[in-house]
Amino acid sequence: MNRVFEQIRFTVESTKDGSPTLRLPDLGEWMHHSAGAASETLYIYKSVIDKGLDALSSSKTCVVGLGLGYIEISWALGLLERVGYEPVPLKHQITSFEIVPELKEHFSEWLNQDSDLIYDQISDCFKITVDQKKSIKNILAANYKLLPMQSDITTYGESTRWNIICYDAYSSKTSQQLWSEEFLNTFLKNHADESCVLTTYACTGNLKRALEANGFQIIRRTAYNRIKGHSTLAFRGPSFNAEMFM
Repeated sequence: MNRVFEQIRFTVESTKDGSPTLRLPDLGEWMHHSAGAASETLYIYKSVIDKGLDALSSSKTCVVGLGLGYIEISWALGLLERVGYEPVPLKHQITSFEIVPELKEHFSEWLNQDSDLIYDQISDCFKITVDQKKSIKNILAANYKLLPMQSDITTYGESTRWNIICYDAYSSKTSQQLWSEEFLNTFLKNHADESCVLTTYACTGNLKRALEANGFQIIRRTAYNRIKGHSTLAFRGPSFNAEMFM
């Protein structure tokens, strides 16, 4: 397993909650907080996805940064917990962007095979049963689209507008363009639905200004596993209100 990721400059690391993550040794950057990849995903992303699925009878979710697929798996788990498995496309759809071809291939291969060590570990950390794993794969097969992500996603020419945006790109040190105010403003203007919630581990001035310029109300959450610092949750539109996320 390690060799697969070493070929694309990543090393597999174990976080403190037992869940795996990837690290770029030459940049010293982890995909997740060292305290826990699974628990960070539950705190930053799944908690908000669940609120979105509860509030919307139909929805479109966007993930910026597939990585190891933690958010996509937790999205499918959220649907499974609410509506069960249906063998036809549901009223809820998810699209992910990822720039590293090998990460896309690895996730796609897992969706079409019985077992993969790293995804078995992720499933165990989410406490997903064997039967649930099969249903999650079926839900993703029917409702999931995986797209390439250029350095700034500007090649995405469709007019899709998303209700739930999980912004999980690498930090501005590694992915500077994706965190620029100009790009964030354009992305939200073109692709945020009238009713939309955005959640991310980051809390930056560029992000705040872009959100405010596009009519979002911002909630600063305590950053995962930190006494100081914040993550960002923001919403707009009639389907969401601040009380939902308190």
